Amino acid sequence: MVIWGHGALRPRKLRYATLHALVAAAGFVAATPARAQPTFAVTIDDPQNLFGLHGPWLRDMALAAANLWGQHLDSSASIEIVIHPDTGVPRGYGRSFVATFRETVNGLFIVDQGMGAEIRTGIDPNGSDPDVEIAFNPAYVFGQFWYDQDPASRSAPVPGNRLDALSVMLHEIGHALVYNGYINDFDGSYPHNFRSTFDFLTTFDGANFFFTGPASTDHYGSPPPLTFGNTDHWGNLAPRPGADLLPELMNGVVFTFGTRYHVGPLDLAVIADCGLPLRTSCAADFSGDGLLDPDDLADYIACYFSPVPCARADFNADGNPDPDDLSDYIAAYFAGCA
Repeated sequence: MVIWGHGALRPRKLRYATLHALVAAAGFVAATPARAQPTFAVTIDDPQNLFGLHGPWLRDMALAAANLWGQHLDSSASIEIVIHPDTGVPRGYGRSFVATFRETVNGLFIVDQGMGAEIRTGIDPNGSDPDVEIAFNPAYVFGQFWYDQDPASRSAPVPGNRLDALSVMLHEIGHALVYNGYINDFDGSYPHNFRSTFDFLTTFDGANFFFTGPASTDHYGSPPPLTFGNTDHWGNLAPRPGADLLPELMNGVVFTFGTRYHVGPLDLAVIADCGLPLRTSCAADFSGDGLLDPDDLADYIACYFSPVPCARADFNADGNPDPDDLSDYIAAYFAGCA
């Protein structure tokens, strides 16, 4: 059920290193099974040709960015993205065209972004219409974008006076997927009783905003700080918390010239927290970030041997953390995801 159409969601602007090395050196790689992966189609809606020769490059960068997100998502959804110029914004934004009802919790109506809903359910909430809108001011595109001619390898140096357009597309698609909502960015209030899945896990302590999803909290070590005044992003300049999050793809402070940004473990933890299917989701993904990697094994072992009781070390859930749990976890890790 579609409950909000175009414009409802706000336009957005844009641990154990030794064990890690031993596992890598030993050549152990947890197998990832073949799973579904979404497909994407991108079109440029620019009848006045305001993007000029940049149009095809914007299309190619958006498609490459969508596929980079898609390689982490366990879904057979088919997502349509449209890119158009918008001279009324200083830079650009990305969002789903619709939001869809998901569930009611304590009188609150929880909604998915349209793209997230289709990824999760396989049902297209707006039929044959495009699912995702990305818009840029042409002046922003002309003045700052650089286009990677080999987006598969992402190995060419990004010019020091330009933004990597593929990274910008990754950021905007992140908003269409899950990083968006209705919360007031300054006082934590809401205009109604609707909450996005991202809103539902966002808290305000009177001074700063934090994301409380369990996978994200586990990855970061505490609820990661959100950008004050731009809350569906990570990090802040000091003295607010989260300066260490400014290199993240979804940071809300600055995109740096000459820099590539990537979908990272924190992004995948958010996806898991918001209930979307990750391609490597399994019990051996101890951190819950959607990646099965040596960090998961290191984190489990640290939990198991922690001097403070760590309930999650009871891997087989028999109520008794014991050597069976350790051996069961290690076997699951090296077996990969089922």
